[in-house]
Amino acid sequence: MEAIHSYSEKASLIIKECELVLKSIDPQSVEQLLDEIEKADKVFVVGVGRVLLSLQAIAKRLNHLDIKAYCVGQIDEPPISEKDLLLVGSSSGETIIPVSIARKAHELCARIGYMGASPDSTVRKIADFYVQIPTRRSNDSSAVIISQQPMTTLFEQVLLLFGDAITLMLMERKGLKEKDVLLKHANLE
Repeated sequence: MEAIHSYSEKASLIIKECELVLKSIDPQSVEQLLDEIEKADKVFVVGVGRVLLSLQAIAKRLNHLDIKAYCVGQIDEPPISEKDLLLVGSSSGETIIPVSIARKAHELCARIGYMGASPDSTVRKIADFYVQIPTRRSNDSSAVIISQQPMTTLFEQVLLLFGDAITLMLMERKGLKEKDVLLKHANLE
């Protein structure tokens, strides 16, 4: 019985933490993100590790909404241009690969959005706009919301859920229903 009780407690903890962070994200920064996504010719995402997994899910959903989205480094990645948007996911904003890719995108005059926890980071300084996901950063006890989960788990979870929230908002903006989105879903399954 203890395992069930423990699982229930941990599941509740995770849900409460995710809800707290999601409700703490500034709605105006979300609106700016949606505006930037809608005006971009193509959207690129970059991150590493579990953050990349969350970003891949976001890119997949953007494609379902008929928004051309690519993960940096994928085999069919097209070139980025000044008409495009790079979304950088990084809790710290200091991760080597996202920082390097953001610098390169900046050189190529693409718009850059940073989704992360650190307002003073290298990526934030490069980015054109910022959506703060106020979670504990690696080795940082001064974050807005401290998680009981290890490392940057809460950030990664919230980033995935945040992607689902913006998907719903974009669907609403575009007047799309689920039947419309299903037309863009993979069918070789």
